[in-house]
Amino acid sequence: MLSPTTFTLALAGALLSLASCASTGAELSASTVGSLDDLSSEMKKSNEQIKATMAALDELTKTTDLGAKYKTYRSELARLESTANRSAKNTESMVNRAKTYFTAWEDQLDNITSPIVRKLSQERGEAALERFERLSANVQAVKEAVDVLMLDLIDIRVYLDFNLNAEGVSTAKPLFAQARSDAAIVRELQAQVNSQLLQVSGAMSAKISP
Repeated sequence: MLSPTTFTLALAGALLSLASCASTGAELSASTVGSLDDLSSEMKKSNEQIKATMAALDELTKTTDLGAKYKTYRSELARLESTANRSAKNTESMVNRAKTYFTAWEDQLDNITSPIVRKLSQERGEAALERFERLSANVQAVKEAVDVLMLDLIDIRVYLDFNLNAEGVSTAKPLFAQARSDAAIVRELQAQVNSQLLQVSGAMSAKISP
């Protein structure tokens, strides 16, 4: 995931390398909005999968039938890993489409003859880019929080691989508590970013009559 500074640098590089833009602004907007919506959808799935994984983890504290409960935990964790990977891919797609969109917006300024219209377009483009950079930074914060949580959960899996008994679960309680704390942070950040994704998507959506 690109940081805001890296995002801006990447955008500047794209401005230099872009040869032409066959798509209309509305089409580029729709493409970017689609990537925002995809990431929003995946983030919701991730949020739900975190809930499922943490529920499976909590079941391990009930030390009866540990084998079956641990199998469920491993399965839910594997699903969470897949969800995290999809979110990372969707984030990359969002950044790339946004770069193309803002590149085309900047490029079209040279074709505007009216100084007033050019100034207005430039100001709106800069404001939209700033909004995307804030979103990019917040998405990065989610990714980093998810990475921390995944390390917690994988550590628990590795530990229980060799200590799957009542005593092992009891001694792992501090690990469980840390995972719960980090999961709460992730879910809160995801909710905030998902709200931001919906706002940006709504602001960019272009309604064109057929």
